Amino acid sequence: MESLIEVFTSLGFQRCQDSSLESGYEKVVLYEEQGEWTHAARQTSTGRWRSKLGEGPLIEHLSPESLSGGAYGEPTVYMRRPAPLTAGAMTD
Repeated sequence: MESLIEVFTSLGFQRCQDSSLESGYEKVVLYEEQGEWTHAARQTSTGRWRSKLGEGPLIEHLSPESLSGGAYGEPTVYMRRPAPLTAGAMTD
């Protein structure tokens, strides 16, 4: 999990407190099970979350907790970075 956090840090993300929508930021949440990374999701500009289910479809969910438990583990690390200012950068 720490290695994945380092990867996101190298991409400009920093840890933050929660999944709330914050103007001017893009967020990701990292899920884990017993200290091991299991899943990640990205917040859209509407505040919903989007993630890929392995070979399955891209899905949207209301909150990171919507996928808690089972194969996805628990959402434990929230990270954010300033949103790009270029036109079209925030397309979902």
